[in-house]
Amino acid sequence: MKTPVMITRLSAAMVAAALALGPVAHAEEIDLHGFGGWAYGQTDGNNYLIGTEAGSYDNYSFALNVNARLTDRLTVVGQFEFQQRPGYGDMDRSLDFAFAEWKVNDALRFRAGRVKHPFGIYGEIFNVGTLRPFYSLPLSIYGPQRYTARSVDGVGVTGVKEWDNGWGVNYDVYGGRIAGELRIRGFGIPGEVLHLGSQSLPFSFEEVLGGRLVVSTPVKGLSVGSSAYRGKAYLALFAEGQNPTEEALDFQAEYQAERVLVRAE
Repeated sequence: MKTPVMITRLSAAMVAAALALGPVAHAEEIDLHGFGGWAYGQTDGNNYLIGTEAGSYDNYSFALNVNARLTDRLTVVGQFEFQQRPGYGDMDRSLDFAFAEWKVNDALRFRAGRVKHPFGIYGEIFNVGTLRPFYSLPLSIYGPQRYTARSVDGVGVTGVKEWDNGWGVNYDVYGGRIAGELRIRGFGIPGEVLHLGSQSLPFSFEEVLGGRLVVSTPVKGLSVGSSAYRGKAYLALFAEGQNPTEEALDFQAEYQAERVLVRAE
């Protein structure tokens, strides 16, 4: 996947801003994190998800995450990922996100660049397999449809606020552009190699405005929330000039105790 020119410019602007800080440009703290996954899949005849009739080992990924705290208020975050999927000859190489965050306090933080997409439960941990109970994400939301993307090219505001009575809120508001791949089963694919996800079309939503609000309750581990965005859709299947405005809306609930985890979207 090619990195959009917009992100190249945003990344360059972030570097220039860091250099302009002069003496504070050295990092006070740098955290490096890596994660990955591998799976074998075999089906009884229908190619589906990570499985093929013959069996496929081509399901693996690795990502490197860098978090550099330049000052008490300024942090720069980036993540680069390698991913191999069944039905694809070449390995995907993608810049998942690269953004700068300016912290006023816990309740108010500003972000700019390629920011994590705050949508639903898994939007900000899209590919971190150790943080979800199953190898694959729920397909109806995070699968081949175009409801979510890994990142937002633009700006955003986020924060967390908790009260002594046990209630709390975690909010995100953002604007910019989201992009990804729409995977179409059977689109231009011969029957013998037909596979869900074996054909992808790039999509993007321009002029996006969106947000997420998650409310934590006095019941420890219980939270409810909603995510939404609105933008102008661009997809190869659309004729030139036919770019409808689309909306996405998500509701979520989660209960996490010591021995029980229940999630629904």
